Amino acid sequence: MTAAPHTRPHATPLLAVPPCRQLRVDASPAPANRITWSGRWSDAHAPWCEGIGPALEYRPSDTSRDVAIDALGIVSWNMQGGGGDIDSLIRDVRRGCLHGSPRSDFVLLLQEAVRTGGDVPERARLGSKHGKRIAPRALRRRRPSIEEVAQQHGLHLFYVPSVRNGGAGDPAEDRGNAILSSIPLGDLEALELPVERERRVAVAARIRTRTTMGEALDLQLVNLHLDLRSSWGRMHRSFGTARAEQARATAARYADATAVVIGGDLNTWFRGHREEAVRILHEAFPHARTATTRRTLGTPGFVPGLTLDHLFFRLPDGMGATHAVAGDRYGSDHYPVAARVEAGA
Repeated sequence: MTAAPHTRPHATPLLAVPPCRQLRVDASPAPANRITWSGRWSDAHAPWCEGIGPALEYRPSDTSRDVAIDALGIVSWNMQGGGGDIDSLIRDVRRGCLHGSPRSDFVLLLQEAVRTGGDVPERARLGSKHGKRIAPRALRRRRPSIEEVAQQHGLHLFYVPSVRNGGAGDPAEDRGNAILSSIPLGDLEALELPVERERRVAVAARIRTRTTMGEALDLQLVNLHLDLRSSWGRMHRSFGTARAEQARATAARYADATAVVIGGDLNTWFRGHREEAVRILHEAFPHARTATTRRTLGTPGFVPGLTLDHLFFRLPDGMGATHAVAGDRYGSDHYPVAARVEAGA
């Protein structure tokens, strides 16, 4: 009887990190930042990742500094597939058109930012999923890639794509959420939200600020974009249940943050600011003296105004925030929401 040849036990290979969950750093000098992924990865996310590129960090410099929180301008805005006039918005923030006084330091929480270029696969793999192409025509100007915007304006950028922006035959683009900041970003994080119809990823980062009393304060920034509707087989969840679950997952993740600003397009089309998702986030992050009740989506006059875009705050004692809807859409279908943090009871 011949002895069986000796074989080594089969080693389970380490799972490769999907490209969409990697981070490309474009910085000088190169920082040591990493990206933390939270939320629950599932098989439902994988097909959406086949046609998109990695997360992206861009740093114009590695100079660390902080700014008084009440001098910081904060804006949340849906860019409508990168078609909004971001250059004019940044110019007006700096001039003081959105906050009542000039802002040299500011943060933009951008939804539906678009990236083009070599990071995005030229063709998506067979069987992958993609989002509907969102590409409004920009009059007398072209749509810039979000990285190009950061480079031209000397801003720090953290961008995480959620889906490919269009399918076969469309240009190679992905879209997702971005944070643009005049202040260096740290503790980069991407939060996978429960999948309803499309893959949705919230992005978060910290900046170094000071309270009005001069004490150091790390401010957590969170940018999210909730689902418009659920898949056809679960269409009943489109009337608020799905968005409530995504909001609840976001609130739970940042329940321990001592100073946090959350902004985004909640897609609360069913009941506007009365939807459950808005209530959940407002109760978890209650330190705003005003609420967004004015319409934020540009619609024809005969269509009821939709309040989709919001900002929420959790701030140190003695501080609060006011925010208002801007009067200009800047070429998007959404109005920006601009906030000021103030001292007071």
